Amino acid sequence: MTPEKRQNKKLGQVFLKDNNIIRKIIDAAKIVPEDNVVEIGCGHGILSKALAETAHHLTIVELDTYFLEYTKAELNKHGVPEEQVSFHLGDALDCGIEPAPGKPVKLVANIPYQISSDLVSLLAEQRRGLTSATLMVQNEFADKLMAKPGSKLYTSHTVHSTFYFNIKKCFTVSRNCFYPVPRVDSAIIQLTPHETPLFNVDPKLFFSITRAAFWGRRKTLINCLKNSPHTEKYRHDWPELETLPFFKENPALRGETLTHEGFYQLYTQLNRLV
Repeated sequence: MTPEKRQNKKLGQVFLKDNNIIRKIIDAAKIVPEDNVVEIGCGHGILSKALAETAHHLTIVELDTYFLEYTKAELNKHGVPEEQVSFHLGDALDCGIEPAPGKPVKLVANIPYQISSDLVSLLAEQRRGLTSATLMVQNEFADKLMAKPGSKLYTSHTVHSTFYFNIKKCFTVSRNCFYPVPRVDSAIIQLTPHETPLFNVDPKLFFSITRAAFWGRRKTLINCLKNSPHTEKYRHDWPELETLPFFKENPALRGETLTHEGFYQLYTQLNRLV
């Protein structure tokens, strides 16, 4: 059975077929011979081969046994030394990344698009083990991660992701570079952890506030905080929110217009009360 016929639609599998895009991914990820690289989702090994030829060591995490074995055979066929590549069968969302002792890894992933959001959230938790993450995602998802406050694409996930990462779009990828051809174009993005956190916060409270802010889009922020399930466990410690200096100055503010700095200003006033 060829890889094309083995495609699992339930897993959202599409396969990159353009070698020029493979080279552009390697260049964007800045893979050098000293690097330890983790690849999530090897497919039929076209990117795995290029990574193995460039990096010091490659760890492949793949959910589908067929493609893991197929890629293993392909790398062996091309003379890649066995000790240069490690294979892990499993869901990357469960096993995460495994940094080398004392050295963060570079992550490269061409993943099913439906797990993009969950993967970025996981990488935020494991950012100390990362030098960078170079990901193939839907072009619209890339634009959401990089959206500006007040735009239609700006979400709580934007706030969360950019709190932990510097995010850039490296280049777009036409849907015609894949088989089967998906319905949307893609983009290569790169996430680089901030050297120091933007702010020192209790993440549970801070991101409860940011998620609440987008819970009722087009509602005022104060109404979202009063009614969102994300802030329910905190509300019994809060006074009338109208009495906070933040809301005296901004009574009709909507959460989707706030920057990180604005959320932090609100957080510091609410944090004193819980």
